[in-house]
Amino acid sequence: MFEVPLGGPYDVVMITNVLHHFSEAKGVELIRRAAGAMAPDGRLVLVGFTVDGGPPVLDPAPHLFSILMLVWTHSGEVHSVGAYNQMLTAAGFREAAVYDVQSLPLRVMVAARARA
Repeated sequence: MFEVPLGGPYDVVMITNVLHHFSEAKGVELIRRAAGAMAPDGRLVLVGFTVDGGPPVLDPAPHLFSILMLVWTHSGEVHSVGAYNQMLTAAGFREAAVYDVQSLPLRVMVAARARA
């Protein structure tokens, strides 16, 4: 995903359940690659586990998953919605609209490019 040609331009580019494998810096790199495959008015959709800043006891699944990422990867972790928005901003996008997925510990974030 960091090397193969992505083609395009696409109206929607999805990055699903991947960014938790990487550091924020590597996430920005992948989001920038995705942006290069998007149509000018396209949307980027990110799907994944997120932590929301509350204590782990209130939402244990993403925190437990983050421990797995720390063990299984070199620099992965479950990122917060704020961290996702920082990655998006660094890659030239506006802050994402965030949607909870009922009965699943996932969130869907939809972002458009920042206006020049």
